[in-house]
Parts: sequence; C-alpha cells; structure tokens
Amino acid sequence: MAVSKENADRTSSDSHHNIPDEESLPLYSNLDFDEAVGTSSLDLPDSTATPDKVREYLVQLLTIQRKLPIDHARRAAARWSTGSGRELRKYSPAMYLTIFGPEDGWLLYKDVMVALHKTKKKENDVPKYCTEEAAEAALKSAFVNGAHAQPSTNS
Repeated sequence: MAVSKENADRTSSDSHHNIPDEESLPLYSNLDFDEAVGTSSLDLPDSTATPDKVREYLVQLLTIQRKLPIDHARRAAARWSTGSGRELRKYSPAMYLTIFGPEDGWLLYKDVMVALHKTKKKENDVPKYCTEEAAEAALKSAFVNGAHAQPSTNS
C-alpha cells in the first residue's frame, strides 16, 4: 500500500505539530453564556492588564472554575509570557493552541471568550442614563425645557 508524497508530507507535518486546524475546532455558537461552566466568580482582566495579572487570572480560571491541580494551572499559565489583557481578549483559537497546547489551549480559549461575552453583555445591559452624570444632565435638561412646570388647574 503506497502512500502518495503529498499525503506523506501532510501526515508527517500533522503528527509533528499535533495541533488541529482552526476550522476543525468545535463551535459554540449555541452556547448559553449564562449557564456556561463556572464563569460566575472571576472577572476578566482589563485590556491593560500586565502579563503577571493575566497569568494570575489563568491560574484562577484553571483551579477555581475547572478544579485542576494548582501545579498544572501554574505550568499552563507560565506559558503566557508577554501578552497583556488585550491579547488575552483578541488572540485566535490557533494562538491559544500554539501557546498552551491542544487541551489547555482550547479550554482556556473557550472560557476566556465566555467571560469576554459576559463582560460585554454586562456593559451593554447598563442603560446610559443610569450613570450619575447622565442622570444629572437629564434633570438639568428637563428643568431648562420647562418639564418641571406644574400643570395648569384652570379648566
């Protein structure tokens, strides 16, 4: 049974890297983010977070949410060397797989994306008029426009 040169090259390179293509990774388009596994207690580091803060977050994510041993979590988080919170939010699944490997990479990517979605959802759920400054501006506008005037009792 002969193997073509093309298949032999692909097989040797695939087994050498052992990382699946981004297109073959599972999609979570129907994932209910509110019921996702253990994403309730950890806050995603902001985009300016230092690499140390990102590593701390990753350790917490793996130990608190995923119940993995602390030594495993520290080894995995140690692979994050220079990226900030911005990279944590923006990296593709392929980048997570390159940094953390196929198991931890996909797990971390999925959990970070769920946390990012929940953060964005929380920010979007707060109406703009709920801020103190917006409320003051709305009150001033109402008084300037005469909304404070009492209705006339003349019938």
